[in-house]
Amino acid sequence: TQTSHGSVEYSKNEPPVAEFREIAQLFKSKNFNAALNSAHNLLKRFEKSGQLHSIVGACHAEMSDFENAINSYEVSLKLNPTDPTTYLNLGLALFALGNAPAAMENYLKTLELSPHDAEALCKLGIAQMRTGDVQGAIKSLQEAITSGDNSADALLNLGKAYKVNLQLEEAAKCYKKLIKIVPQNADIYNDLGTIYDQRGNRELAKSYYRQAFSFNPKSPYVLNNLGNCARADGEIALAKDYFRKSIAENSGYKDPHLNLGAIAFEEGKFEDSLKSYEKALEIDPNLVVALKNMGVLLKRLDKLDLAISYTKQALNINPNSPMLLTNLGSILSDLRQYQAAIQYYEKALALDANYSDALNNMGIACKALGKIDISLSFHARAVQN
Repeated sequence: TQTSHGSVEYSKNEPPVAEFREIAQLFKSKNFNAALNSAHNLLKRFEKSGQLHSIVGACHAEMSDFENAINSYEVSLKLNPTDPTTYLNLGLALFALGNAPAAMENYLKTLELSPHDAEALCKLGIAQMRTGDVQGAIKSLQEAITSGDNSADALLNLGKAYKVNLQLEEAAKCYKKLIKIVPQNADIYNDLGTIYDQRGNRELAKSYYRQAFSFNPKSPYVLNNLGNCARADGEIALAKDYFRKSIAENSGYKDPHLNLGAIAFEEGKFEDSLKSYEKALEIDPNLVVALKNMGVLLKRLDKLDLAISYTKQALNINPNSPMLLTNLGSILSDLRQYQAAIQYYEKALALDANYSDALNNMGIACKALGKIDISLSFHARAVQN
């Protein structure tokens, strides 16, 4: 479809500009069904139109029908393999279905054809974050902003990447720029609060959480963070109130369940604590901290077989944890299986030779086996650490 000597000369594969423009206008006005019907009608005459297949894909994507969107984009790219926008849209649809690696491949194809495409760079950075490539994400998002993408999306995701990479000062700078773009967004203030929490400035963190709360008093994440602040300040009743409100807003958010479990444990309400950790594990069955705490609680309640089961589940996920290895050894000691317990303490000490709990427990197990001198040497090392 291109011009020749000032007059429009259409490719036999593409529809006239006026007819395509009508479909584009329907799409722009969010009348996606009408746009889709018009495009399908036009495809009867121009079945090899890459443009038409691409806009069909875009209509499907806008209606969250990503499978059909992907099919249409792939047909479009077979007909027109040099269209960067369709590669970008294909990447977006793949990402929406959770296929970040395939999405990245298409973002990179977009960038091969259009090296400074700011949106492609931004989306590539987001996909890299999803796959755990934090350094790559930072580089892509920085390039997106350099290429002209000063959107909230680019800054927000760059801030998150810096935060994950523990570049907290850089993360804070991104969020402060975001506030100028989106001045009343609770999530931005909440993230700023978590940054200052991590930096040990609880008072500043609380001020950001309170601002977040003023913009969205029902945010489960803000409520949970305010609960953490109240707990740290010794205001336990207030903390529990915040955690319960957080759960009321989003019962599938695991953190307030964990926090209520910890408070109940500290208060000696072990059955209540178990219930909170069980709820957390319903949300995430591989949550190591909940599995670990279940093991500790069940040991306290003398339900040793169950305690072993939960602790072993945690160890299957994190086999190199001196704490978990020591916890399992301690449960076996309670069952008077001292030799088996020692094997776990030895594994823990192989990972951390100065882990005091393992050293002390080794001393107890050796004493139970009548190895008094060895027991005393382990206790002495535990005291030194």
